[in-house]
Amino acid sequence: NPLHQPWDVFHANTGSQYSSTSDNSSTYLILTSAIKVIFAIVCFALVLLCATASRISLIAVTYFLRPKQSDWIARSFVKKSTFSPPIAVLLSRASAATDVKWVWAAVVIETIQSMGLCTLVFYVMPRHDPILNCCLLSATVSIPAILGMLYPFSRRHENGDTNSRIFSNTCPNTRFLLMRFADIIGSTLHVGALAVFAYRDVTETKSVTRTALLIMSLLFVSVGSWDNYVTTRHAQQKSGIEKNRKASWLVTLVRFMRKRKTKTNLVTSLWKIIFTIAYAAIFFSWESGACLRVFFFLSTSATNCSLIGSVSLVDNLPPFDTPGCQSYLPIYLALFNITTSILCYKLGKSACKVLLQNIGFSLPLTLVTPVTFGLLCLSYTNSEDIEAFFGCAFSWAYSNMEISLADYLRHVVEDYWLLAALIAHVTLIYVTRHVWSSRSARMAPTDRLFVQPLYCGVLLETSLLTRRRRQDDDVTHRMSEAKWEQNHSVEDVADLDLATARSKLRHDTTPVIYICATMWHETENEMIQMLKSLIRLDSDQSARRNAQLFFNIRDPDYYEMEAHIFFDDAFEPHQEESEDYRVNSFVRQLVNVMNIAASSVHETVVKLQPPVRVSTPYGGRLVWRLPGGNTITAHLKDKVKIRHRKRWSQVMYMYYFLGHQLMSEVTSLEVKRVRADHTFILALDGDVDFQPEAVQILVDRMRKSPFLGAACGRIHPIGSGPMIWYQKFEYAVSHWLQKSTEHVLGCVLCSPGCFSLFRGSALMDDNVMKRYTTPPTAPRHYIQYDQGEDRWLCTLLLQQGYRVEYCAASDSFTYAPEGFEEFYNQRRRWTPSTLANILDLLQVNKNISIFARFLDISQVKLDAIHPSQYSRPLTGLVTPATIFLLILGAITTAYPEIPLYGALLLNVLPVAIFVMLCLKATSKTQVSVCTFSR
Repeated sequence: NPLHQPWDVFHANTGSQYSSTSDNSSTYLILTSAIKVIFAIVCFALVLLCATASRISLIAVTYFLRPKQSDWIARSFVKKSTFSPPIAVLLSRASAATDVKWVWAAVVIETIQSMGLCTLVFYVMPRHDPILNCCLLSATVSIPAILGMLYPFSRRHENGDTNSRIFSNTCPNTRFLLMRFADIIGSTLHVGALAVFAYRDVTETKSVTRTALLIMSLLFVSVGSWDNYVTTRHAQQKSGIEKNRKASWLVTLVRFMRKRKTKTNLVTSLWKIIFTIAYAAIFFSWESGACLRVFFFLSTSATNCSLIGSVSLVDNLPPFDTPGCQSYLPIYLALFNITTSILCYKLGKSACKVLLQNIGFSLPLTLVTPVTFGLLCLSYTNSEDIEAFFGCAFSWAYSNMEISLADYLRHVVEDYWLLAALIAHVTLIYVTRHVWSSRSARMAPTDRLFVQPLYCGVLLETSLLTRRRRQDDDVTHRMSEAKWEQNHSVEDVADLDLATARSKLRHDTTPVIYICATMWHETENEMIQMLKSLIRLDSDQSARRNAQLFFNIRDPDYYEMEAHIFFDDAFEPHQEESEDYRVNSFVRQLVNVMNIAASSVHETVVKLQPPVRVSTPYGGRLVWRLPGGNTITAHLKDKVKIRHRKRWSQVMYMYYFLGHQLMSEVTSLEVKRVRADHTFILALDGDVDFQPEAVQILVDRMRKSPFLGAACGRIHPIGSGPMIWYQKFEYAVSHWLQKSTEHVLGCVLCSPGCFSLFRGSALMDDNVMKRYTTPPTAPRHYIQYDQGEDRWLCTLLLQQGYRVEYCAASDSFTYAPEGFEEFYNQRRRWTPSTLANILDLLQVNKNISIFARFLDISQVKLDAIHPSQYSRPLTGLVTPATIFLLILGAITTAYPEIPLYGALLLNVLPVAIFVMLCLKATSKTQVSVCTFSR
């Protein structure tokens, strides 16, 4: 600017000329943050509500389904009252050569838990009123507390953090001793609370047997999560106190069960179901055949049906004393308990997956006991409202005692029941403190979150808290990743070059993303949009790398990247033997807009170093160094020297990155296999626009299953004009809705090449890349191979047994055809290719996988095509014929004077012209006719 003066350093920013569709405005960011906060609050409320409802419904079932015999009594604080055993079936959920002794050890441990659950529900809980039952259910982590003392564990040790701020001036031995002292205090207090419960119970009931069963049941039920508290990597080994310690038999058992968890869970789950039913049958029938028949609904009534008293079993009678109660209310309560338990588990697990564990999982489950206690006290004073809601009176324990709620609670406090419950609940929070410091990855699979895949229906919140993993499976990777930092200062880190820093940060499971964009004749604005997306990724990856190098932050989403652009027909026309030729105007345009895109992203003037020019056998290569340290490489293809078109560009980069670069690494074949599973190719078009979060969402989806071969996001068409309006509606129906349906019902059949992520190991599998390089030799090949290369690549993955999934949360934007001619040519390529690939899938239907192979015992490949896909080629033939008949009927109805054969000829004439144009006319003529007739 000639008017610019050196001292004039101030300027007015009028905004970038090249704004991105995916750029987030401040309003959008505020709205997104508000939605996240609302979701967190809703998740917290729903988990707390469902867990509390499950607890209260369980207490209601164990209280109200009671026998009417007067000898079934338990002493209370003031006078005797009647309680009931529940009628409930408890199905405990669970998750090389096998030594049968370890199998029996696992069966014995699971039998102990089942025995404790049955005794607790069938005997202990009916003897106490609801408030005392709420207190007792807090004292169910005795075994985890003791094992936590014997096998100490710390998140800080797991993460390799030896520089804790709290104990920064404390030696490792003292820190370890303090941790052990806290574990001893916690386990002692919890066992002490259990002792207080036992003392108060034996004082009131004067029965040592009943008190012994109370202690036994509370101890046995706590066995359910024992394996989570047997630490296989001891904290004392981290601190250097006890190195090379021989593993105990419990550690060996845990390792055995984790290696064979599918078979072990199957055996123990079936055994627990059989044991629970047998326990209930023996408990309520003992030696009476009549009672056994009533138990299995083969008779209507029987007497003397219990091990502990003269209990009568009656079928087909109203369950409550007060008239007006529905006969099926116990069933409704049971279904309500099951439904709320499932919802709580699903919502809590979802909160852990989306990294809302503290607010959506830990906090609401911790508050279940105090909230339940408060609601039970409230129900004691609002019996009229409960009666109006259920249609019958819920006569809780104290209502038969002729005392006030205040006096009742005063007795609970004076007899130390409430104090013991408070101590038990506090120690429960301490024993499950690991749920407040989770380091699991986003969208982690269930087996990475919980030691057992399901939950205990009776002790819902306790089982979820204690079964949440204390140790992550990928700890060894994080430890090996951070070892080098423990021996280097910040000054040493600052001296590392980029290649050395990458080698220090990367391990075998670090995602490596090769970004491969194909270009041809894109406009300046389209190039800038795509380049801005790549530069945003460079900035994001650089920030993650620097956070680990300089701030000692462990980033579970860290990844490595390389950006490549494959430019078709990049040179001006020339003879094959000529050596004097130049790049065309589109390549020069790419060079000119590189600084514009970088300046727009970083919101300042950025001038990149001129690209490094390299002559190659296929044409040439330009390499830019980005501000974040990564590179963008533009591969300039000369169509005289190498095949052009998008498919051959894909073949070029897949063979280079996977066949050459990965396989030439000097390492073992097993390491190469692991790295191939975590190597991804991000296929892009030259005009796509996206944010780094969209790529991260696809990577998260890929981490869910090794059998996921490709994942695609939601594509938004952008542009202006009537054709864009139509395509926005078309994309919403045929892309968003259809791919969502395919994802749920079977498997996505096509991952669009404009924005898709492919797994390296899936592309390297047999019959994928090798078949993808097949040259077309028949008319059908031209349709399937070259006119729909993205769909054909997905077809090869599906035929090999991999899944293709759709993730609507990953958004990208691409320029759609604004003119009819370009739109018509695009659809003329897509439609025949779709039909050809579907027919190809139908021919090899038996080799396709419908769902991810998520079971270790199942490797069977099933059908990925939903039945609706079978009818798609047929409807493609039937639909034109149906339209023909409809038009023929409309003509004869509107113009009855025209004979039927005349109407038929009028209708056949345009069809015949259309067929002749398809068979004889050139492509240009066909497009011209369609443009004129539209």
